[in-house]
Amino acid sequence: MRERKARLVEGFRGVLRARLAAVSAELDALERSGRFEGPVCPAVVEEHRSAVEQGILADGLRRRVEGLREALRGLILVDRDVVGPGALVRIEGAQTRWLLIVEGGEGDAVEGALVLSPAAPLALALRDLEEGDEVLFRGQTEEITGVW
Repeated sequence: MRERKARLVEGFRGVLRARLAAVSAELDALERSGRFEGPVCPAVVEEHRSAVEQGILADGLRRRVEGLREALRGLILVDRDVVGPGALVRIEGAQTRWLLIVEGGEGDAVEGALVLSPAAPLALALRDLEEGDEVLFRGQTEEITGVW
């Protein structure tokens, strides 16, 4: 199972890198346009609304870039026996589902697994549970049949 988890982590690393490249390119294009101002000064908001809005967008993109870089730095292979950050989880209910719980996960599908952030509602519902435990999520009972 460690090999499957390693493949999933590497696959998700590729997703994060692609996402980072796209956001970085958007930020670079915005910065090259030179049409935005730095910190927002309320006195110039009406006069320079477009420039201020682009400055706010640029600030958001910078934070997104840093968040993606942080997720990439923290994406390491760890062994787990309870559900938490870094866990690969198999749950069974109406269907069998595989979950990889790592920072930066946004419900991405990678090789048949759903990649979730540790802050995602399902990841929170499963946190600190282990193989054999059951969880009630959105009206459905599911059993954890593996944690790696």
